[in-house]
Amino acid sequence: MKTKTSIKKRNFRSNIFKTAWSLLKKGLFSSFAEALHAAWMRFKIRIALKSGLAYFTFRKANGELREAIGTLYKRNFSYLSKGSHRKENLSVVKYWDVVSQGWRSFRIDRLVSIKN
Repeated sequence: MKTKTSIKKRNFRSNIFKTAWSLLKKGLFSSFAEALHAAWMRFKIRIALKSGLAYFTFRKANGELREAIGTLYKRNFSYLSKGSHRKENLSVVKYWDVVSQGWRSFRIDRLVSIKN
């Protein structure tokens, strides 16, 4: 008999692999191993953002490095949603920038590091 924990683990791993496959199909990575690594990094940054403040570095489109402090924790910012029902883009990580008080995003292949 399967327990709820084993089902959650299976669904969790399934979502990581689905994300990796999506990243590979978009052409952001040349191998499934790279896409899988990026899917895990996406998972880790989203957990950090949802838990509170996250400190991370990513490479901007123009090539310069940007150190950011972001969050997705509802108590750290106030924002009135306009109700967009877009499908989530798995190759993009969106976050609330604590310093500039606005929404920002970056492509997951440009994430350099996550600091704790």
